[in-house]
Amino acid sequence: MKRDSTYFSVIVPVYNVENYLVQCIDSILSQTYTDFELLLIDDGSTDSSGYICNKYTEKDSRVRVFHKDNGGVSSARNRGIEESRGNYIVFIDADDWIDDDYLQCLMPSENDDMVCCSYKLENISKETNDWGILLSESSNSTDFITKNITKFVFNSSCCKVFRSDIIKQKHISFNENISQCEDAIFVFDYLCSYKCNIKNVLKQSYHYRWDYRPRNIFRNFPIHESFILFKLIPKRLDKINDIYNCPDITYAKNELVFSQIYNVYRNIMENKCNVRYKLLNIIELLKIKTVEETLTDKDYMKIKRNGLFFCYLVSVYYMFRRFFIGCIVNR
Repeated sequence: MKRDSTYFSVIVPVYNVENYLVQCIDSILSQTYTDFELLLIDDGSTDSSGYICNKYTEKDSRVRVFHKDNGGVSSARNRGIEESRGNYIVFIDADDWIDDDYLQCLMPSENDDMVCCSYKLENISKETNDWGILLSESSNSTDFITKNITKFVFNSSCCKVFRSDIIKQKHISFNENISQCEDAIFVFDYLCSYKCNIKNVLKQSYHYRWDYRPRNIFRNFPIHESFILFKLIPKRLDKINDIYNCPDITYAKNELVFSQIYNVYRNIMENKCNVRYKLLNIIELLKIKTVEETLTDKDYMKIKRNGLFFCYLVSVYYMFRRFFIGCIVNR
């Protein structure tokens, strides 16, 4: 890659994080590797976050601030991509922070198209072995994707270095129509656009702030977003499989689809409406081909809690549906 005046463009979307923003920015500006620009994208903050961003432009010439109307984290990151000047792009969330050698550790070689590391969960008392925060060692890009594609950290745009020319030439951006899994879809689109050489750095140099409740409290995402993802996820994973020839990509597809099934199910069950309406919504969900493929995969459902029993119930539903459709067709 041709060397420009700036090596890294560090993009930080900012929205109402006045209590955490200073720690985040200071951790970036204290990097041992100094050839970078810091783009702070103020996404219509109503607290003092915008003011804090402006003050840092007076302290360090590498800081550039852009204020915009609130449009969500995806639109903020997309604005950062548009304004970036560096050879490589790095995303950091405004309530997180990084070690002083973060950029140095993630320095790509000439042949690296993506560099990844793991993160640490901060301020959490639970055991984190099963949270998917550690990326597994791998021998090549196919092995890396196969081992890590269902992990939280793999599906995050943070903890990664991306080539700017790939993003801009292939017109890769964050999907502004969804507020969940937008990171994963971005990473998948990047992997689909070019057969990437991926390097994994075996360090946890990124600190993910778990105690930030507005981001981490479990909430129901809009049902229509899940219906969008039922189309996006299988399409992206099938293309990744075509490019990298990953064994058992079906498991990853099932995992990501099942998480959306659960989101829709929680939304339906917690909606204050009558039983008939709930049943109609569940039937509408079960009509989706992607959903049917996941819920009727007995090998996959066996590994889910109560999955086998649920699988039998779903199988009965699909059996009756096919039976009634067959009766109508043969009339």
